[in-house]
Amino acid sequence: MEKWPVCPYRREGRCGAEEERPVTPEVCGACPIPEALAHPRACLYLVPFRLEGEARFACRFTFSWAREPAVADWRRLCPCVYWFPRAPEEAWIRDLREVQDRYRRVLRGLEPRWSSPTAKPAGNEPKGRRWPWRRG
Repeated sequence: MEKWPVCPYRREGRCGAEEERPVTPEVCGACPIPEALAHPRACLYLVPFRLEGEARFACRFTFSWAREPAVADWRRLCPCVYWFPRAPEEAWIRDLREVQDRYRRVLRGLEPRWSSPTAKPAGNEPKGRRWPWRRG
């Protein structure tokens, strides 16, 4: 029986960083995600995920405008000046799973990297009192 490496994303032989797909000890052992998360400069903005079998790393801060939105080598993102210490447990990071899923959709071309600042979602009109100087 092969020993599994320590990884916060693996549960019962499935990889949470890759949409709960089954993984083998060899694939899990070759993955750089645990090493990146153990690094002292691992940041709260660092978003590790797997896409089509490859580990990718993105930054919440730079994802929408960076030339390369997700990189395979986490070391390219960690010496950033906008550094915030990572939470001690991945489960403490709010909405991490939703962000990982969104980044996968963006990289697959199913969703734009950023939304237009002029496009406002319907239904977000302010409620309440109508002031006399407001039009409409």
